[in-house]
Amino acid sequence: MKYLNPTIIDFDIVEEKGNYGHWKYSTKYSEKLSHWPYLPNHAIAHFDIQGDSKTHVYYINSTHRTCLFMGIYCLNASSEFKFTNSNSSNGAVCEEFVQYQCPSLLSEFCKREVVFQRKSIMNNLRKKFAERKH
Repeated sequence: MKYLNPTIIDFDIVEEKGNYGHWKYSTKYSEKLSHWPYLPNHAIAHFDIQGDSKTHVYYINSTHRTCLFMGIYCLNASSEFKFTNSNSSNGAVCEEFVQYQCPSLLSEFCKREVVFQRKSIMNNLRKKFAERKH
């Protein structure tokens, strides 16, 4: 995750179970905001990864509780990330649906942060898979 998301400072897997077809894990992580790195935050996230090797459809569903100001102010977010085979290339189609809480006063700031992280993760995924081809 530290490779994919440049805002993550550190993370620890605190629980995991399952197998290749259905894996669940929970993590505690800290990150700095891309547009205001002076405000670190800490989060607990739960991931649920499922796939079907016959249909080649895979999901990463996650929920996050992110706390700022030494745990005084916490926000929730969720994500559904779907991967399917691409019919037109030797790659994959990725779709992501993200929901997040944000105070209305900071809505533009929150949106910029979410967009930055999503773009960074997708760009880093592309780089990683391009390395594997060569």
